[in-house]
Amino acid sequence: MSERDAYPPGVPCWVAAVVPEPDDAVGFYRELFGWEPENLMPPDSPAKHFLCRLRGRDVAAVLSPDGAPPPPVPMWATYISVESADDAARRVTDAGGTVVGDPFDAPGGARVAVLADPAGALFCVWQPGERRGARLVNEPGAWSMSQLNTPDPEGAKAFYGAVFGWDADTFDVGETEITLWRVRGTWAVSPSSRSPATSSPRWCR
Repeated sequence: MSERDAYPPGVPCWVAAVVPEPDDAVGFYRELFGWEPENLMPPDSPAKHFLCRLRGRDVAAVLSPDGAPPPPVPMWATYISVESADDAARRVTDAGGTVVGDPFDAPGGARVAVLADPAGALFCVWQPGERRGARLVNEPGAWSMSQLNTPDPEGAKAFYGAVFGWDADTFDVGETEITLWRVRGTWAVSPSSRSPATSSPRWCR
């Protein structure tokens, strides 16, 4: 199903690009995917927060780093739906991760936090508010999967299992392996893989 209005807790629900030149980025994605951007920030704000839509439905955001927690830029961030961003941040620290940016109410209509797993891979959590996540997925021009590249798949399995209750199914793929995470029978669309080309842990859109 391409059209979505809600996500269960523990399921990735949103993606956002944090870039130094958001106007250039939204122009690029408009041409590439046909996205329709709307800047949610006041006209006099130095920060930019573009909500991007496809056929009128939310698909992603493009942000400037101004006034936001300090992730490295440029980057694509994956957001995972939670009942409480504050509780999720506490679970992350209890499991050995790091709170990079404390929970805050984002212009995109949710309460979010910027977090890192023990290997240093950044991700975000999304407590639904006015918006519940991407309203169009799994079709051309819309987000369909996020992938974690990590040097420590076993550590990732333990960490994300503790934080989100994810179960893991691991498969051999040639000379490497891939893990598909799932929550309560729903695919969490977040595979982790061990790759000899991985230079640093990261979530990729």
